[in-house]
Amino acid sequence: MVFVACTKGDEVIPEITVETDIKEITTSYNHSTVIRFTATDNWTAYVVSTRADDWCSVSPESGKAGEAAITIKTTTNDTSEMRSAEVVIQSG
Repeated sequence: MVFVACTKGDEVIPEITVETDIKEITTSYNHSTVIRFTATDNWTAYVVSTRADDWCSVSPESGKAGEAAITIKTTTNDTSEMRSAEVVIQSG
């Protein structure tokens, strides 16, 4: 997964390049996945779905420009319900 930035004059539009080739994490048990990326500006990471707050987390939630990594943690699914969450990494 690669995100591209453009320039407008001298202004650099923030860019994130994801180094880890993960599109989907599928598990119903406690699990941690590390996503490595490079950001051209300060960045934040968060779980989009508030329904996922009790079983999916991201750490750290922010950082500075440069090489970085976040850990996405999920807890065991003790229910019969399907769970889905989206994690966003945003720069700028």
